Amino acid sequence: MGATLNVVTCFFAGIDYRGPELEIDPHVPDAWQSIKFNMSFKGTRFYFTVTHDQVRVIPDDDIVVVFKGDKVQLDAHKEKMLNY
Repeated sequence: MGATLNVVTCFFAGIDYRGPELEIDPHVPDAWQSIKFNMSFKGTRFYFTVTHDQVRVIPDDDIVVVFKGDKVQLDAHKEKMLNY
């Protein structure tokens, strides 16, 4: 079951947590409308909603992530909409 969840968050939602910064590069399947999930990375909790053209994320700490190759500042407890 864990591997199935990993495919959804890592490939389809595009969340890569293996490096020093959280990287986001989504690939939502055409048949899906959105993916919603929570996760922790280096002590910061994230709340994600990923669609075909947007990632909405709320972190519980100030943090920098990499979105489609560019660094993006996220502010604690504030929703950030990342369009692609």
